[in-house]
Amino acid sequence: MLDKSFLQGAYDLHIHTGPSVANRLVDAGDMMKAAMEVGYKGFLVKDHYVPSAHGCLLVEKFLGDGSCKAFSSIACNNSIGGFNLEAVDAAYNMGTRMVYMPTVSSRLHIDGHKGKKFTGSGNMVTVAMEEPIDVLGTDGKVVPECLEILKYAAEKGDITISTGHISWQESDVLIPAALELGVKNIVVNHPSFQINAPLDVIARWAKMGAWIEKTACEFGQVIWDDDTRFNSIYIWNRYLDAGVPLEQMFVDTDFGQSISPHPVDGYLKYLNLLNDWLGFDEKVLTMLCKENPAKIMNQE
Repeated sequence: MLDKSFLQGAYDLHIHTGPSVANRLVDAGDMMKAAMEVGYKGFLVKDHYVPSAHGCLLVEKFLGDGSCKAFSSIACNNSIGGFNLEAVDAAYNMGTRMVYMPTVSSRLHIDGHKGKKFTGSGNMVTVAMEEPIDVLGTDGKVVPECLEILKYAAEKGDITISTGHISWQESDVLIPAALELGVKNIVVNHPSFQINAPLDVIARWAKMGAWIEKTACEFGQVIWDDDTRFNSIYIWNRYLDAGVPLEQMFVDTDFGQSISPHPVDGYLKYLNLLNDWLGFDEKVLTMLCKENPAKIMNQE
């Protein structure tokens, strides 16, 4: 059984903290205190609607001690103007190094939430009017506005592109295009949760050099002690059988929702499940929660 000391040096690159339009379990300040207490080297604040740079900078300055980074991000949704290079440039110049493709404004997300409320939108009334932002044009190629952001990321060299909630078919065009342009790091967000990408396709992306994310949030065993809800922990075996290399995978939580465990507690529980149920030893877990995330965020 791993104890909290194993989290020394860990990164969690996917946390939904407050302040936010939605009710979040922790705010960024609470998260910084908890992260420093167990020795995280960094965590990333993801917000679907606003760039997270302001809060992260303030948290680092007034609550941090220099041992833990609060990474900020920006998502190319309607609330920031979609594929808005000016917004991305501004965020970059405030320290942001993770740029998400559309999440709540992706066609996949909008279609998947028709007739039901997305809790991450809080009391926003404009959610019902979301217009989908497509990564691909009618010609099947990456749209010019998105290409400009990929080119910007490639030129800067230290921006990670994340696929967000776009469909796996869109990602299948976006990923090779980004890599061909010279984007150093591209993350495939929870490809078996909401996205439902075929395992052979995920393996192909990983072998191209994309990083494959496996979040604690996609496993019912982490949230409710019920392996029949959401994904089973044993989906990891299917990944490995399909040829997805562990060397191109990493773990984080995607926690911060009111129904989820505290991100630190949930992370430790997730790592223990991987250890106890799948036999992942400390060397493998270190790669998944420390070494690979450090490479993704250029912290080597």
